[in-house]
Amino acid sequence: MSIIHQFITINEYQRIGEIILDNPNSLNAQTYDMVKTTSKLLSTWADDASVVAVLMRGAGQKAFCAGGDIRGLYHAYNSEIFPNPEPLKFFQVEYGLCKQINSYAKPIIVWASGIVMGGGMGLATPCSHRIVSETTMMAVNFRNKCHSFEINVTFYDFFKIFRNKCHLFHPVFNLTLR
Repeated sequence: MSIIHQFITINEYQRIGEIILDNPNSLNAQTYDMVKTTSKLLSTWADDASVVAVLMRGAGQKAFCAGGDIRGLYHAYNSEIFPNPEPLKFFQVEYGLCKQINSYAKPIIVWASGIVMGGGMGLATPCSHRIVSETTMMAVNFRNKCHSFEINVTFYDFFKIFRNKCHLFHPVFNLTLR
């Protein structure tokens, strides 16, 4: 359960920062530490002139991100304390990360292949460039629709808004479909 970060070198002066959500046993669900690390990397790279863009993807083939680490939040639950500080801390940092991505000055490319659920949609939606594949499966819990800005949009709205901004990459034909 971690964030892997590395660079893709373009030339001697330019590179792309790569953030890999590495929690494949939980479909790359984000832990508090993963969200915090991602935010710190974005802050650092914002001031680094050699980093011209950021690529975000999930480890493995199954998922980009299945949202927050619900199992970890469940185990941190304490019925004696309200509001519970652990989920509160997690969601404050996670929603802050979504806002940070939305206002980031450099391009952020998300490779949203495989499962993209809840907080994964929260990460993918504000990115400046979204790439999906034939394996992409998106899902959001609409029952708690008003609990965060990331899920105040329906799938119809998502594709209506982003229909010209989402791309489907077809590896067999090496085509990008709009």
